[in-house]
Amino acid sequence: MSIYPHAPAIHSLNMDILSYIFTLNADMFPYEGRNALHTTRITSQVCQNWRDLMLATPTLWARLIDIDCLSDPWNIGWTEELIRRSGAALLWIRVESCLIDEDGDDSDVAEFLLHIIYHNWHRIQKLVVHDQLDDLTFHLIQKAYESPAPHLETFDVSFNYMEGYEYDCPPTSFPSPFGGHAPMLRRFRLDNYTLDQRAPWLCQLHSLVLDGEYNVCDVLAVLMATHSLQELKINLQVEANGDTPQSSPPFPIVSFPHLRSLDCTGQSRSCTTLLDHIEISPGCSLIMSVSNSLEETDEQHLSAVDAFNRHARRFLKSNVFRTVSLTRTPRYLSSLPLARIDTSPVDPQYCITITLADKHALFAAILNRLTHLDLSGTTTLRLCSDGPLDPSFFSRLSSLDTICVNEMTLRHLVLLQDDMNTTEKPDILIPSLTVLDFVFDHNADPNRGRPTTDHIAVAKKFILSRTHNGYPIAMLNITRCSPFDLAPNLDGLAECKGLKVLYRLSKMSGIFEHICGSGKAAKHIVTI
Repeated sequence: MSIYPHAPAIHSLNMDILSYIFTLNADMFPYEGRNALHTTRITSQVCQNWRDLMLATPTLWARLIDIDCLSDPWNIGWTEELIRRSGAALLWIRVESCLIDEDGDDSDVAEFLLHIIYHNWHRIQKLVVHDQLDDLTFHLIQKAYESPAPHLETFDVSFNYMEGYEYDCPPTSFPSPFGGHAPMLRRFRLDNYTLDQRAPWLCQLHSLVLDGEYNVCDVLAVLMATHSLQELKINLQVEANGDTPQSSPPFPIVSFPHLRSLDCTGQSRSCTTLLDHIEISPGCSLIMSVSNSLEETDEQHLSAVDAFNRHARRFLKSNVFRTVSLTRTPRYLSSLPLARIDTSPVDPQYCITITLADKHALFAAILNRLTHLDLSGTTTLRLCSDGPLDPSFFSRLSSLDTICVNEMTLRHLVLLQDDMNTTEKPDILIPSLTVLDFVFDHNADPNRGRPTTDHIAVAKKFILSRTHNGYPIAMLNITRCSPFDLAPNLDGLAECKGLKVLYRLSKMSGIFEHICGSGKAAKHIVTI
């Protein structure tokens, strides 16, 4: 037997496998706060074999032009080395928030980015710039306008206006961006830019964001050339006014057989008209945000809900909404997301958000329209409301067994149940309900709060009311709240015999299970 220990198994890996691992770790898209550039740089210093392999792989470094990371003082002097290591490989460039310094001026990093773009435009494959608007952005747009982009696959440029900064008027439309030549382009976004429907690369796009001076007619004209789209986001900045089917020539119907997600934002008339002239597959997600306008009536808002419902009903012919989230936040916003939770890798999501401006009657009418959807297969309801609730909505949730609420919403449910108990024919709210999932506050980070004695008292009243009517709650889950430093005082729930209460402790992993009225200590359940 050899007296020398065996070498670690990682040193026996095939070079192709090592290269694959390095490439995975070097992917800075999608960005979730991780520094792929730093990881790759440190990895290249582990041993000489790894370093030789990585330095011989230009694509590894070419995909790490992460300007945010390069903006750190210790990195600025290393940027030229990074470009040198990339050789002639296609470049990936990402910028989030480092082009403007504290005085609102272009930083050295901005100049470096512009230098890279001007001297390497012909080999840029992905360009993602999300930053504040400055003169550099104008130069970037101009470069995109003037020059063909033979290898460009992603062009994603969005920006925020800086307060107090004087801007020249940026171009809002070009006859043919990229000189009409971008044969590999698949993803396109440029804020405040009106796309020409004659752009030759429209037919090949998989992802498109329309965020310019569009009305419905303009949008449909562009979309007629984009039948390969898989992701589409539309911001209708121009109100429809007379731009409706009744007052305009017939709009075309645009079909998207491959579309997986549609995100539409605008006033109700524009959104309604657009959705009436778009055909999407049943498995496509639909996210709709309707802003409020003093010029629009409640009926026009409800027409937008009807347009949303038409697409949702088509989806529900062969699917179900397992989870429904209904949110009415204080004062101004009603969000009604309907999300399918199933075994598919990406769950189609249906969500409509309408700005109410304190219109309580409109909220009730919206709920009434949503009851036209088949929600009989829904098993979980995430509910947040700052006002009274209508029992007719809950009557459609015949399979509902779990409800997730905060203390304010639970008080409204208690009042609703009390009102139902005073009628000539008392009825129970959500008969199939067995699990009460409690959160500290729907509008705040649930990890920052814990239920108090008052919260427990509200839960107790709701649970006992159902128990007395013969519809007991089986579980009170407060694991979504912050972990307790000490076991919570659950004496107030002693009357709810058999009720299972789940909670967490800050210094122990897993959850604890307390059975009310059993006289037994809580059971520690270790979870992985």
